[in-house]
Amino acid sequence: PDHGETTGNQPESLKEKLFVALKVPKEEVYLNEALPIKVLVFVNGLSVREIQFPDLNTIGFSIGEYDKPQQYQQIVNGLRYNIVEFNSTIYPSRVGKLQLGPAKIVCNVIIPGSGGNSRFGRGGNIFDDAFFNSFFDRNERRPVTLESESLDIKVLPLPEEGKPGDFTGAVGEYNFNVSAGPDNVKVGDPVTVRMTILGRGNLSTVQMPALS
Repeated sequence: PDHGETTGNQPESLKEKLFVALKVPKEEVYLNEALPIKVLVFVNGLSVREIQFPDLNTIGFSIGEYDKPQQYQQIVNGLRYNIVEFNSTIYPSRVGKLQLGPAKIVCNVIIPGSGGNSRFGRGGNIFDDAFFNSFFDRNERRPVTLESESLDIKVLPLPEEGKPGDFTGAVGEYNFNVSAGPDNVKVGDPVTVRMTILGRGNLSTVQMPALS
């Protein structure tokens, strides 16, 4: 993205005024490695409401909850966009070349009831856009489904060298704590054992600890 000053350019079609993008920091990861994802909605010159959380094709991945969406402005290719950003983390669950996405987002576009009197910046009447007219048919409120491009993610197997014999597949950073009590009991009295695993990673791959 270009973070400089806007050049005064105007979007030429609805596809430049409203679109969604799916982004990852890298496209090669290990099995069960945490991979942050971003789904971004770009808006220029339109009134958009009720942006729903992304529906993302994650076949071959598990996905965590989305964080609270962030909102900000950014200059992209000389155009100023309002951006809504959704963040989450995915974990590849099988080895090979996997397809992530597309990401789909449903939102409502508010069309001014004055029809042809609405203006779009210095670029003239927004309703002169043939694509816009055919898509929205000049309704005042219209639900729209936005769809991003898909990404190819290469998932590598975990290294065999140095792998512990009791390794069960959990990848990440974890702390394991054990407590038991009471520690002074009679025969037959119950003892409560508490085992806690905390950390960053896909907890669904963490197996119940063995207890001797």
